[in-house]
Amino acid sequence: MTAPVWLLEGGKPGDTQQLLNIADRLSVPYLRRRLVPKPRWVTGKPPFLPSLYPFDRNASDPLLPPWPELILVSGRRPTMAALWIQKQSGGRTRLVILGRPKGYRRRFALILAPPQALVPPAPDVLSLESPLFLSKPPAVPGASETALEAELAALPRPLTAVMLGGATRPYRFDEGVLAELLRCLKTLPRGAAGTLYFCGSRRTPAAILDALDALRPAGSRLYRWREGDAANPYGALRRGAEAFVATSDSASMLMELSGEDAPLWIYRLPKAVDWRERLERAVARFPRLARVRQRAVARGWLPAPRDLDALAHALVRSGAARFLNPASEAQAAATSGPSLNPERALARAVAAVEGLLSGANAGLGKGTGKD
Repeated sequence: MTAPVWLLEGGKPGDTQQLLNIADRLSVPYLRRRLVPKPRWVTGKPPFLPSLYPFDRNASDPLLPPWPELILVSGRRPTMAALWIQKQSGGRTRLVILGRPKGYRRRFALILAPPQALVPPAPDVLSLESPLFLSKPPAVPGASETALEAELAALPRPLTAVMLGGATRPYRFDEGVLAELLRCLKTLPRGAAGTLYFCGSRRTPAAILDALDALRPAGSRLYRWREGDAANPYGALRRGAEAFVATSDSASMLMELSGEDAPLWIYRLPKAVDWRERLERAVARFPRLARVRQRAVARGWLPAPRDLDALAHALVRSGAARFLNPASEAQAAATSGPSLNPERALARAVAAVEGLLSGANAGLGKGTGKD
């Protein structure tokens, strides 16, 4: 199990694919280590500590020395394992995180910050103009998908795939939001004919799918997501749909669908106004408090905020998508920001990691495993 670079996988395909895009371009070998969360932590958020307690050690790949020189990681749970490995290595293993650290800020040698991660500028932060997804066609269909594609071909056209995510802070997705989504879908240029195919995902709550099953239009189809299900129609829909609708909570889904030769509408999920959102708004009203918060984030005392709408706005500004919500369409037109360029962002990320491995980056690599 010797390799200078390890890639920790926590079960989120989008995170894994972005890390693989980096690892595949490195000049050194890498090793993939799959981590399987215990059932209660598949969707639950464990307290953020350098620990392996959220994982099923028997189902996961073993984590044993010799420890790697560098770890590529993304997401809360895999990052906990990365911090644990770094501790076992005596601080010698350096950590590269894609996204924003949830804590232990000084232990990271390099932070790759995509547009939605509002990490303050620093010598060890590389701000990326895009998530690290490269446009590529869906995988060649297997036997089960070939049968599904024949089924899709028989449906009334046009076929519109509605890809559903779920609630993730700060978004909410309840029955009221579902009703509004269904109302907005009536404005699509489908005419009287056509088929809506609703496709649930890992995050889509069962209660929402139950409500959708009762409310969905006549003739529409609904798929309920199941782990490892060969009948999952996601790939077949990517190949066969004439239009896509996707909720705004999944960066990987938005990037994949925006690369298809079919129009993409983004349904922007509303924000949940909980105590954290009210606190954020209150702090923003007082410049002095806002500056104190910024300093606390820069020093790692607080996690960096995120703006999950940033990617959706960038896609709409670039012409790769439109908002299904009229108010969000107008808001996107009023925002500014860099154009999306995943290839350039990936090249910059790979160069920064290579610099760590070679010791060429004077301003990077200060994450030593000590607070």
